[in-house]
Amino acid sequence: MRIRILPVAAALTATAALAGTFTPNSARSTDTVTTVADQVEPQISTTATPAGSTPKMEVLLTEDDIEKAKKRVKGELASPRPETAQSASPARPKAKLKDTKGTEEQFKKVMADARAFATEAKNKPFKLPEPKADKSASTLSMSNVNAFTHTYTIGDTPPDVLAQLCFSADKSYTDYTLVFDRYSYCERKKIAADYWKVDKTTGAKIEHMGTTYANMELFGQNSTTDRSTRLFARIQQGSVDYQWGIIDDWWTAPGVPLSLIGQCQQVLTACSTFQPSATMTWGTWDNSATWYPWDTSSPEYGMWGRDKLGLHGLTMEYYTDSDEYDTDQPGVVQSLHPRCDSATYFSTSRPQSCVFQEVIPFIAYSTAPDSPNRGVAQHIQDAFATPNSTYPTSSTAKLFPGEYDGTWNGEGLHRLTESLHSGIMAANEAEKDDACAKTGNYSTTGLPLALQPTLGQDCDEFPFRSTLEGAASSKWDFSVRAVDTTQNQSAGGSLVAFYGSDRVLAWDLALPTPEATNDTFYVRIS
Repeated sequence: MRIRILPVAAALTATAALAGTFTPNSARSTDTVTTVADQVEPQISTTATPAGSTPKMEVLLTEDDIEKAKKRVKGELASPRPETAQSASPARPKAKLKDTKGTEEQFKKVMADARAFATEAKNKPFKLPEPKADKSASTLSMSNVNAFTHTYTIGDTPPDVLAQLCFSADKSYTDYTLVFDRYSYCERKKIAADYWKVDKTTGAKIEHMGTTYANMELFGQNSTTDRSTRLFARIQQGSVDYQWGIIDDWWTAPGVPLSLIGQCQQVLTACSTFQPSATMTWGTWDNSATWYPWDTSSPEYGMWGRDKLGLHGLTMEYYTDSDEYDTDQPGVVQSLHPRCDSATYFSTSRPQSCVFQEVIPFIAYSTAPDSPNRGVAQHIQDAFATPNSTYPTSSTAKLFPGEYDGTWNGEGLHRLTESLHSGIMAANEAEKDDACAKTGNYSTTGLPLALQPTLGQDCDEFPFRSTLEGAASSKWDFSVRAVDTTQNQSAGGSLVAFYGSDRVLAWDLALPTPEATNDTFYVRIS
């Protein structure tokens, strides 16, 4: 018998309190954002694969295995079927958990690899087909999706409206990924399994029995209350395709077992996965719409920086084990990379959370006539489009960071908080005030008297006061403009809510190569 040991993290022996624990989001968050209509579209919609994986496995079957498969098809032998808690399936072996975290170079590489997916995704766009006429347009409309999907409760199945949007297309649509935001994503991937008949004694291959194809569907949700991620999986109903030959397609292949198991990849920091494998025959999977969940957890100890960052990978493995042989190399469908934290400056109802590192955080403002923050949006748009038309004036080309282009390539913004960075924020405000009043260092370049704020107006600045790139930055330029007070307050409220809803972490100088590893966000103007 050949036994394989999987290169994944073991359950945490030192954190017994975490074992088997997953706290679902029991209530909707109080964080809200004034949104524009197009903000609810998936942030990533692509045919790119998160890790470039090509899921395929090779399985060795003895004559006994083949006979058992035939008996299951005939109903002469009971087919394996997991219970709701997946307790009927044995757990797969796991590697011993490492006590040390990765190196700084590994940290930067994992961050860079995760961010590279967004750039690749932009070059490989994907659009789901329009809903069929017999489908309810309202049911399948993006207008039913919350702008930030952390408000959806994590339960035993994915949220219905999101699952419908992800998986309503027929089985001909495959190999795509939709990422709604930092909290929810879905994926449909075509998988393959090669089966060989082998000599029971020697293990030598005798005959290629055939190949089975199917569409695997995954849905991932991050918790907003602890350092956990739930990954759901199933085989798309009606998608299994047997290519074993005209007889075995009917009488053998459907009776072969298939096991799925969610795993966490300890690529940088420790993680653990709960729930054993789910095992059914291919034929049973093909006729089932049931979702099976796996929970992963990131402990606090040994993590990075002030906010105890953990970063790991998620995969869904599939395999067929028999009495004589374990699958040497299971098929692997790569998921996204959860980044978990224990930041203390979010609301008390959200003390910990995980987000998908691939997703680019951005706040959206609109210049539309009915936008509640149109004046601020126009100010930022002008800074991006015609930087040297802004105040304070400059004799050299002005540079502004933070413009969203759908990739991580541009220079972004980094969040500050009053509790952690009061000195920088005060300096930002002082520079802004001088430029608005045309005093101090800006006595000749600041806002002219005719353009300074009057009754009912505020002096707005960009980049924001709550960013490292604000007015006191020695690297970047800034702009000030008089805008309507109500609109300025609306934009500021949306920014604060965005920080919470998108879990934007504050600047941490202690992280390795801070510019490359701190949370970065952008601004999109429409």
